[in-house]
Amino acid sequence: MKAIKFKGFNQTFGLNSKVFPPMPAYQSKEGEVVTCWQMSFAQKLLILFTGKVWVHTITQNANLQYFILTPIRPFKRRKSGIKTNVSRGTKGN
Repeated sequence: MKAIKFKGFNQTFGLNSKVFPPMPAYQSKEGEVVTCWQMSFAQKLLILFTGKVWVHTITQNANLQYFILTPIRPFKRRKSGIKTNVSRGTKGN
């Protein structure tokens, strides 16, 4: 899978990394980070037949942070800007 740019992203992690590819993300003032990932055709088939997605997290020995995998865009539109649904524990639209 590849991290991709999306409407509302406001920063890119790893721009100068020699180890990791750039990762476009939305980061809120509250510390939430949202990324969008695109699968190759082969990955889609593999997930279709196995029903599994593995998560490999690099913590550098820091505490593991809670994360959510979802096929639903986790943003609500608000007059004041983009708000994520993650901090309230609600389902995305």
